[in-house]
Amino acid sequence: ALACAARALALDVCDDDTAALLQAAAVSLISWQRDNGSWGPSARLRVPHPSKVTPDDAVTWKRWDGMPKDLGNVTSPEELLARTFDNFSPDHRGLFTAATALRALSAIAEATE
Repeated sequence: ALACAARALALDVCDDDTAALLQAAAVSLISWQRDNGSWGPSARLRVPHPSKVTPDDAVTWKRWDGMPKDLGNVTSPEELLARTFDNFSPDHRGLFTAATALRALSAIAEATE
């Protein structure tokens, strides 16, 4: 969340106070970076139905833990779709979180040069 907010703030650096906030955000983001270069996962990746251009926020998103081991219990295409889409999955390996942090740090660097 900090990386997303900082990146948005970096789009319009108009005074010294904003630049100071961006520098503080950068310090925090860098301090949260792990020794292996990654950041701890925080993103939740939603998987909407492919026919949904704009997913409905009212949908009850369910955590996806993989396909059921016993697909014999799936009795219809609708049930298979229900188990496949409108789910979310944590960013287990932190890939999206790391990309978001790096993009924010890059934007901060450009905005405060």
